Amino acid sequence: MRFLISPFVGAGKIKFGMTPDQVRLLLGGVFDSFKRAEESVFPCDYFENLGVFAYYNASGVLEAIEFTEPAVPEFEEMDLLKIHFKGLITYLSDKDKG
Repeated sequence: MRFLISPFVGAGKIKFGMTPDQVRLLLGGVFDSFKRAEESVFPCDYFENLGVFAYYNASGVLEAIEFTEPAVPEFEEMDLLKIHFKGLITYLSDKDKG
């Protein structure tokens, strides 16, 4: 599934500030919830079939999204999982010079 990244907004239809129930309803399917760190207030959700991790802050709203295959996270038509890490750092650093 393609996810067009909008900085500070979200990726595709996933928007920062959504509740876990909203994210789960939107992405559907099977997911695993777990805490990556003991101090986490809310567990993250992993949608393995989509390659999406959803992370929630202490208020219980979406604060970060992580992608792995088979997800296709895109920024300005570039598949971020298909570019070499050093090239990605250079590309994003150049975009951040404003």
